[in-house]
Amino acid sequence: TTFDHSREKYYQSDTYICKERENEWAPAFTYHGFRYVKVEGITDEQATDDLLIYLVFNSYLEEIGKFSCDDEVINNLHKMALNSTLSNFHHFPTDCPHREKIGWTADAALSAAHTLLYFEPTANYKQWLISICHAQNEVGALPGIVPTWGWGFEWGNGPAWDSVITELPYQIWQKRNDLSAFEICKEATIKYIEYLDTRKDEKGLLAIGLGDWCAPDNPRKAPLILTDSIEAFDISDKASQMFGAIGDAENAAYCSAFASDMRKSIRKHLFNKETGVFEGGSQTSQAMGIYYGITEESEKEKAFKVLLDIIKQDDYHIATGVLGGRVLFHLLAENGEIDTAIRILKNPTPPSYMQWVQNGDTATS
Repeated sequence: TTFDHSREKYYQSDTYICKERENEWAPAFTYHGFRYVKVEGITDEQATDDLLIYLVFNSYLEEIGKFSCDDEVINNLHKMALNSTLSNFHHFPTDCPHREKIGWTADAALSAAHTLLYFEPTANYKQWLISICHAQNEVGALPGIVPTWGWGFEWGNGPAWDSVITELPYQIWQKRNDLSAFEICKEATIKYIEYLDTRKDEKGLLAIGLGDWCAPDNPRKAPLILTDSIEAFDISDKASQMFGAIGDAENAAYCSAFASDMRKSIRKHLFNKETGVFEGGSQTSQAMGIYYGITEESEKEKAFKVLLDIIKQDDYHIATGVLGGRVLFHLLAENGEIDTAIRILKNPTPPSYMQWVQNGDTATS
């Protein structure tokens, strides 16, 4: 088996030399995500449907939740999301089954809520959190991938990715009423927030890592300083709640103060209270600002109207990366705009989720 990282595109290949007569073989130490398989050296008669059998491979996760509705497009999108979740779960969440297969921390943080709704990954998450804590360096920074051979501290991390250290324990707490995962990483959490404190700029804001990754090509982008600062607020806010729940008042107060200061800085420098516009004026900017509670209740309606106007200007296309996409549909549904959410999901022209369904994509069989 080979994996060539040096070429313009990633590729993987297995080489197997057949013995005489019928052969049965499967790789023992690797797996591949793929869309097509090319077989050479056989006759037309040998090219039968049962010549090759593909195996669906992932860590066993007990299924505990189901969903279906009377809209087959939504059902297909839902199935694709769960297929992707399983295809990328090998002991811990990975980024993709067809290339790197490594533990990108944001992939887990962004998917933990829905994974815990449908499956039982708690033991896997807790074991991986031990590795995450061990990967933390002496100043408190976290790498973007865990396990790491040292890569991921200079590029590939930042608050949006590092949020895994609070998001996994928080989601386990919320979905399982279990704080034992937080007990694993509470010291690392404080060390990380203290590290963030040293990285603030003169305005009390942060811009030190990856932002709204994989956004469609659109002139309006959520700036890194906004997404990083909001993510840092959310990390410290959730940490404060969990420290309070385990009875650690001192660390709860520290995290709460950090969150309060970060929110004030965001509101002062990145939010126009008169217009309701967050820095960048994008779907992600507005969705994250409102969803994570940066707005006051009296400002929420105006800021939400700005979001709806932006969505209309974008002709009801998805225009977020992974950070905005995580919260956009929750926010629309919570504010009575389910029809708008469905319209975005079912928009037939790209960039859209509907395009995948029209193409017959499944994420896996």
